[in-house]
Amino acid sequence: MRLGRVVLILVCVGSSLARAQGVAGSSAEAKVLALEKTFSQASERGDAKTLELLLDSNLLYLADDGTSMDRSQLIKSLKMPSHPARKADGAMIAHVYGESTVVTGLYRTEGLDHGRPSLRRARFVHTWVFQDPTWVCISSATTRIIP
Repeated sequence: MRLGRVVLILVCVGSSLARAQGVAGSSAEAKVLALEKTFSQASERGDAKTLELLLDSNLLYLADDGTSMDRSQLIKSLKMPSHPARKADGAMIAHVYGESTVVTGLYRTEGLDHGRPSLRRARFVHTWVFQDPTWVCISSATTRIIP
Protein backbone atom coordinates (compact mmCIF):
# COMPACT_ATOMS: atom_id res chain seq x y z
CA MET A 1 0.00 0.00 0.00
CA ARG A 2 2.77 2.39 0.96
CA LEU A 3 4.74 1.57 -2.20
CA GLY A 4 1.61 2.24 -4.27
CA ARG A 5 1.31 5.74 -2.76
CA VAL A 6 4.96 6.51 -3.45
CA VAL A 7 4.62 5.37 -7.05
CA LEU A 8 1.43 7.42 -7.47
CA ILE A 9 3.12 10.54 -6.05
CA LEU A 10 6.15 10.07 -8.31
CA VAL A 11 3.93 9.63 -11.36
CA CYS A 12 1.94 12.79 -10.54
CA VAL A 13 5.06 14.88 -9.86
CA GLY A 14 6.80 13.54 -12.96
CA SER A 15 3.85 14.22 -15.24
CA SER A 16 3.40 17.78 -13.92
CA LEU A 17 7.11 18.48 -14.41
CA ALA A 18 6.95 17.10 -17.94
CA ARG A 19 3.90 19.27 -18.68
CA ALA A 20 5.67 22.37 -17.31
CA GLN A 21 8.74 21.65 -19.42
CA GLY A 22 6.56 21.06 -22.47
CA VAL A 23 4.82 24.42 -22.00
CA ALA A 24 8.16 26.21 -21.57
CA GLY A 25 9.56 24.32 -24.56
CA SER A 26 6.60 25.21 -26.79
CA SER A 27 6.92 28.88 -25.78
CA ALA A 28 10.63 28.88 -26.65
CA GLU A 29 9.87 27.04 -29.87
CA ALA A 30 7.30 29.66 -30.91
CA LYS A 31 9.63 32.54 -30.04
CA VAL A 32 12.57 31.10 -31.96
CA LEU A 33 10.44 30.26 -35.00
CA ALA A 34 9.20 33.87 -35.01
CA LEU A 35 12.83 35.03 -34.85
CA GLU A 36 13.63 32.70 -37.77
CA LYS A 37 10.91 34.40 -39.81
CA THR A 38 12.36 37.80 -38.92
CA PHE A 39 15.84 36.52 -39.82
CA SER A 40 14.58 35.32 -43.21
CA GLN A 41 12.92 38.66 -43.96
CA ALA A 42 15.98 40.64 -42.84
CA SER A 43 18.21 38.43 -45.01
CA GLU A 44 16.00 39.08 -48.04
CA ARG A 45 16.18 42.85 -47.48
CA GLY A 46 19.85 42.94 -46.42
CA ASP A 47 18.70 44.60 -43.17
CA ALA A 48 22.02 44.81 -41.29
CA LYS A 49 20.58 46.34 -38.10
CA THR A 50 18.05 43.56 -37.61
CA LEU A 51 20.61 40.89 -38.46
CA GLU A 52 23.03 42.32 -35.88
CA LEU A 53 20.33 41.97 -33.21
CA LEU A 54 19.53 38.38 -34.17
CA LEU A 55 23.05 37.05 -34.75
CA ASP A 56 25.52 36.55 -31.91
CA SER A 57 28.76 38.51 -32.19
CA ASN A 58 30.63 35.17 -32.30
CA LEU A 59 28.38 33.60 -34.96
CA LEU A 60 29.90 30.89 -37.16
CA TYR A 61 28.27 30.51 -40.58
CA LEU A 62 29.13 27.56 -42.84
CA ALA A 63 28.00 28.10 -46.44
CA ASP A 64 26.94 25.39 -48.86
CA ASP A 65 30.24 25.81 -50.76
CA GLY A 66 32.27 25.01 -47.64
CA THR A 67 33.35 28.55 -46.77
CA SER A 68 32.96 29.89 -43.26
CA MET A 69 32.11 33.42 -42.20
CA ASP A 70 31.71 35.38 -39.02
CA ARG A 71 28.76 37.67 -38.31
CA SER A 72 30.16 40.77 -40.03
CA GLN A 73 31.17 38.81 -43.14
CA LEU A 74 27.75 37.18 -43.39
CA ILE A 75 25.91 40.49 -43.02
CA LYS A 76 28.18 42.11 -45.58
CA SER A 77 27.53 39.27 -48.05
CA LEU A 78 23.76 39.54 -47.57
CA LYS A 79 23.86 43.29 -48.27
CA MET A 80 25.68 42.86 -51.61
CA PRO A 81 23.42 43.55 -54.61
CA SER A 82 24.79 40.46 -56.37
CA HIS A 83 23.65 38.22 -53.49
CA PRO A 84 20.74 36.05 -54.67
CA ALA A 85 17.40 36.51 -52.93
CA ARG A 86 16.99 33.89 -50.20
CA LYS A 87 13.47 32.78 -49.27
CA ALA A 88 12.21 30.22 -46.78
CA ASP A 89 10.88 27.19 -48.62
CA GLY A 90 8.65 25.01 -46.49
CA ALA A 91 8.17 24.40 -42.82
CA MET A 92 10.84 24.88 -40.21
CA ILE A 93 11.16 22.56 -37.25
CA ALA A 94 12.49 23.68 -33.87
CA HIS A 95 13.88 21.34 -31.20
CA VAL A 96 14.27 22.92 -27.76
CA TYR A 97 17.05 21.70 -25.45
CA GLY A 98 16.79 23.82 -22.31
CA GLU A 99 18.43 27.16 -23.12
CA SER A 100 19.25 26.09 -26.71
CA THR A 101 17.09 25.53 -29.77
CA VAL A 102 18.06 23.88 -33.04
CA VAL A 103 16.01 24.88 -36.09
CA THR A 104 16.08 22.99 -39.38
CA GLY A 105 14.41 23.95 -42.61
CA LEU A 106 14.68 24.60 -46.32
CA TYR A 107 15.29 27.74 -48.35
CA ARG A 108 15.78 28.60 -51.98
CA THR A 109 17.84 31.25 -53.71
CA GLU A 110 16.98 32.84 -57.01
CA GLY A 111 19.42 34.97 -58.94
CA LEU A 112 22.10 34.94 -61.58
CA ASP A 113 24.97 32.48 -61.75
CA HIS A 114 27.58 33.60 -64.29
CA GLY A 115 24.94 35.76 -65.97
CA ARG A 116 22.36 32.96 -66.24
CA PRO A 117 19.19 32.57 -64.16
CA SER A 118 19.73 30.20 -61.26
CA LEU A 119 17.49 28.50 -58.70
CA ARG A 120 19.06 26.62 -55.80
CA ARG A 121 17.53 24.84 -52.84
CA ALA A 122 19.31 24.15 -49.58
CA ARG A 123 18.78 22.80 -46.08
CA PHE A 124 19.85 24.82 -43.08
CA VAL A 125 20.53 24.23 -39.41
CA HIS A 126 20.51 27.21 -37.04
CA THR A 127 21.44 26.97 -33.39
CA TRP A 128 19.91 29.55 -31.05
CA VAL A 129 20.73 30.13 -27.38
CA PHE A 130 18.84 32.10 -24.79
CA GLN A 131 20.93 35.04 -23.61
CA ASP A 132 18.67 36.83 -21.18
CA PRO A 133 16.48 38.63 -22.19
CA THR A 134 16.38 37.22 -25.74
CA TRP A 135 17.42 34.45 -28.12
CA VAL A 136 20.38 34.84 -30.51
CA CYS A 137 21.60 32.65 -33.35
CA ILE A 138 25.12 31.35 -32.62
CA SER A 139 25.68 29.10 -35.64
CA SER A 140 24.28 28.48 -39.08
CA ALA A 141 25.13 25.81 -41.63
CA THR A 142 23.69 25.16 -45.07
CA THR A 143 23.85 22.22 -47.44
CA ARG A 144 22.80 22.53 -51.05
CA ILE A 145 20.18 20.10 -52.34
CA ILE A 146 21.40 18.68 -55.62
CA PRO A 147 18.50 18.33 -58.10
